[in-house]
Formats: sequence, C-alpha cells, structure tokens
Amino acid sequence: MLKEEIYKLFISKCSSLKYLDITNINYRLYEFPGAEANLSKLSQLACNNNNDEHVFKGFANLCKLIETLHINLTSLNPGLARLIEEQQKLRSIIIKDNFVENNTDKSNPIERAIIKKAKSIIHLNLSVEKGSNFYNNLFSKLTDIQKLVLYDNRYRNVAVHKQLNFTSSYPKLQVLQIGISFSVATKIIQVTKDLQMIWLEKGNHESEDQIRQLIQAISKYCPKLRYLKIFLKEEVLEDFKLLLNNCRLLEGLYIYRESIYMDDNIGKRLLDVLHESAPSSLCKFQLHYCYFKIDTLDQFLNQWTGRKSLYLYPILVNYYEKRLLSKEEYVKNKIRFNDLIKKYKEEDVVKRFETSRNFMFINQFADFNF
Repeated sequence: MLKEEIYKLFISKCSSLKYLDITNINYRLYEFPGAEANLSKLSQLACNNNNDEHVFKGFANLCKLIETLHINLTSLNPGLARLIEEQQKLRSIIIKDNFVENNTDKSNPIERAIIKKAKSIIHLNLSVEKGSNFYNNLFSKLTDIQKLVLYDNRYRNVAVHKQLNFTSSYPKLQVLQIGISFSVATKIIQVTKDLQMIWLEKGNHESEDQIRQLIQAISKYCPKLRYLKIFLKEEVLEDFKLLLNNCRLLEGLYIYRESIYMDDNIGKRLLDVLHESAPSSLCKFQLHYCYFKIDTLDQFLNQWTGRKSLYLYPILVNYYEKRLLSKEEYVKNKIRFNDLIKKYKEEDVVKRFETSRNFMFINQFADFNF
C-alpha cells in the first residue's frame, strides 16, 4: 500500500518525465492522478514482457510518443505488441535476453509489430536466436538504420547465421556491433558505404578464411571507418595492412587475440605493421592479449615520434608474466616500463596511458552513444 502511494505521488509530481522503467512494476500507473499529463510525453520506456498485459495496453492508450523502447523479452505478450504498434515516433528498439523463443511461430504479434515499425527504426539491438524468417523479413525493411547491434546468447548458432540474408542496402548505417559469426558481419558490411564504427566480439572461434574475408570486406567497403575492434591472427597481418592503407580516417583500434601466451615476436610484427601502414589519424590503441617486450615497445614509440600523440590502453609487456621472472627481475622491468611511458609522455609521444584492463576506450566517445 505504501509503495502504491509513493508511485501515485511520483506520477502526480513529475511533470517533465521523459524516461520510465516499469520492468518490475505492475501497478496501473496510467490510472493514477496526473498520469495523462505527465506520462503522455514519455520518450523512453524500459519494460519486461512479463508485465501484466493490461499494463501495456494502458500505456499504449496514453503514450504515443515513445522514441526508445528497452525490452527484456522472454515470451509473448499481446499487450507489448499493442504498445509497439501505437507509437508514432519509435526510433530505437533494444531487446535483451531470449528474444522471441517461439520466433518460428508466424502468429507472433510482437514480431509483426516490430516489422511494421522497421522503416522508421534507426537503432536496433537484438539477439539472433531460433529461425531466420523473422530476421530476414525485418532486415530487408531497415532502410534508415544507423546503429545495428546483433548478438547470440549461444553464439555458435551457425545454422541460423548462414540463413540470414542482407539483400537491402544500408546507406545510413554508421555503427555495427556484432557478437555473432563474422560471416554475418561480412554480409552486412558489403551492403553499406558509410560505416564509422565496427565492433566485433568473440572472434576466437572464427576460421582464418572468415577473418580474412571480413578484413577484406572492411578494406573495400569502409573508407570512412573511424573505430574498429577486431580479432586478429598472425596469418592475416598482410590483409590487415591493406585495411590500414584503405581506411585512412581510422582513429581508434582495438585488437584482440585468443591468448596472452604467445611468442612476443608476433607482437613485434603487429607493431611493425602499425608503424608502416597506420593512417595519420590513428592514435588510439587498445591491444588485448597482445604481448610485447619492453624493447619492442620502446622501438615502436620512438618510431612514432612526430606523429599524432598516442592514447594507449592496457598494454601487456613481459613484466606481467611473473611465472617467467624472478621477483627482482619483475620489479626491475616494471620500473623500466613505467619510466618508458613517463619518458614518452614528456616527449608528447604518449598523450594518455591507462593501466586498468577493464578500461574500454570506446566508452570515452559520446558521439557514438555506445
């Protein structure tokens, strides 16, 4: 009872309410005093499809101007479908968890509602699960899409990935985040022309051919690319060099490998490629599971002198490998590495250096709202 009274007070007093999360709320807020005036201007709504069907229908009658829907979707709910259909300005749909477990069901009202809104959607975030009919129908209608995020809770849903078709072009797509097979990313990239960010996850299961095809697609179709996260193998470094030569607007690069336990000569080869082929705009590096000797890093930074100052994010050098060194050697190398970074900061070769492995440089750039 007390909680309900608090909600009533909240609804009656919040005249400029733009965002509301009703994920764990099943009160009929739209019936509370002041709801018509204060909820009708909502622009963002977060919800769970387990909310009572009548709650969704009540919001559908009252709220017509929602631009962004955050949905925790695990089952069907006709009320949620009605809410989606009623929106006049819906531009972003972010769907989490098990998106439409029964997506082979042609009578799925939520799927139909989303497809009806496809042509106005500029930001779509969803999981690719069972079946491909819904996704192919939806993807063919995303004519204005600017940001596309696709993931797979099981990731290796290869049979579904192979059935996905991207026959329509996406001339406005700027941000692509892929947490599923690289083959899907390659298909999408081939029908774009203005991608500025490509963020790829979980590449350690990809074959050498898949990685090479992806890199070649980026090289060919993404001349305006600014930020890239990509999985690399030593065997594709020559293809990666071509990417650097073709993507001359690249500013930030996140490279990751499958394991830290590798020959640091590979790290040297990577730095040599970056030194030889990096465009003048490239200055932000995050090199995950890329292992370097201090001398190798010193040489690279010395060669970088005179170029755009570097933003270096977690870099692994040999003093991290305690199991290979005595305590005295470890301390000595750590001091040497810190002195190295300090030196190049003073010379303005390094602008910023982050030590936290949890740091993600892309989060620093609000223009992508990533």
